[in-house]
Amino acid sequence: MEAKVFASGNLESNAAIVYFKNGNAIIQFSIATSNYYHNQHGEVIQQPTGHDCLLDATDKSYEAIIISVRFFSKWSKVKPLQQ
Repeated sequence: MEAKVFASGNLESNAAIVYFKNGNAIIQFSIATSNYYHNQHGEVIQQPTGHDCLLDATDKSYEAIIISVRFFSKWSKVKPLQQ
C-alpha cells in the first residue's frame, strides 16, 4: 500500500536512519504542525500537533532522501517538494 502525505511544519527531533540486518532501512522523524482557530471569545488559539513519521528507505529511489536526512536537524522547516 502506498500513501502520499504533504505536510509543512518543523522537525521535532533529528531524523534518524535505521538499518536492519536484511538490508532494509527506514527513516524516522517527527513533524510538528499547528492548527489555529478562534474560541468563543474571539481569541486566536494555537493547537500544536506532533506527527511521527516512518519512511521506507529500502527502495533505491530513496537514496537522495537518505543523504539529505543527515542534514535535517531539530526544528528545521519541512515543506513538501514542488511536483
